[in-house]
Amino acid sequence: MTEEVIPPSVEDLKAVGIQIPPKGKVILDIFTEWCGPCKQVGPILHQMQKNGLITLVQEDLDKNEKLGKNHNIHSIPTLVFFKDGKRIGSIAKGDAKEVPVTELLDQVLGGSYEYQVLQDNKPLKDLDKTTVRLTRTLVKDGVMVGFCGEELLREVIEQM
Repeated sequence: MTEEVIPPSVEDLKAVGIQIPPKGKVILDIFTEWCGPCKQVGPILHQMQKNGLITLVQEDLDKNEKLGKNHNIHSIPTLVFFKDGKRIGSIAKGDAKEVPVTELLDQVLGGSYEYQVLQDNKPLKDLDKTTVRLTRTLVKDGVMVGFCGEELLREVIEQM
């Protein structure tokens, strides 16, 4: 079982020697010199900084092991997004898919349970007409693990 990244705050980063500027859109790029995807995303981030879209802060995980240990960062690149000195929330992009609640619950529970869906402690009727919208979350609690491609990265930055 993999542990999720513990999203670092500005204060957490200060404790391991990383300064996040207090104004504007900032991306902390956690990379290593030997990482192939890091070598792909690095030039894109540098160009975005050159174009004034972001401020880029980079940290080599091999040189800051405390950062990785304190925040369960084992996959690279890991990007952390900040706006005006605060880590942003979550951003979902991609094609949304509507799924009936009964179908979703049957898949998740494997048909092993009887269930009721409640609202205000009362069973909801006609669940077949109730749907759940599933989306792909690219950024969870301000953290993106891996490189999703330049187009989606630009969309995330626009939404910040």
